[in-house]
Amino acid sequence: MVTHNVRSSSGFSLVELMVVVAIIGILAGLALPKFNLFQAKARQSEVKSNLSHIYTLQVSYFGDNDTYVNMNTVSSAGVTNGNTLGFTPSPASKLRYSYSSTGGTTFTATGVGNMAKIFPGCSAVAANFDTWTINETKFLNQNVDGIARCAN
Repeated sequence: MVTHNVRSSSGFSLVELMVVVAIIGILAGLALPKFNLFQAKARQSEVKSNLSHIYTLQVSYFGDNDTYVNMNTVSSAGVTNGNTLGFTPSPASKLRYSYSSTGGTTFTATGVGNMAKIFPGCSAVAANFDTWTINETKFLNQNVDGIARCAN
């Protein structure tokens, strides 16, 4: 006579499955803040690229006019009072940074980030904006690291 042992059936118990789900939840909880930080740093490529573009436009303008031009603020709201330099990113509504530039014998272009668009969930105050500058020597500098302030 052959007997069947019910306990020898293959599969996972509910407790084993719950332990695996808990481990996955813990790993996801640890990885999500790092992923948000990675995304925020990737969004900074916008300001670096656009400031480099403004530098090129300023150098070209200087070649024609022997002076650098003041560029009114360009932001996601559009261009303030026209833009002599010709910097018109498209679509402006997607910009995460506001751009402006001083002119004369030297120039400094500035990009000021909107932290709500760069690092969603960051409760940074106005002083914590992510701020970058570039000048006529093509020196790109991060003046205020808003991401580091949000990540801490």
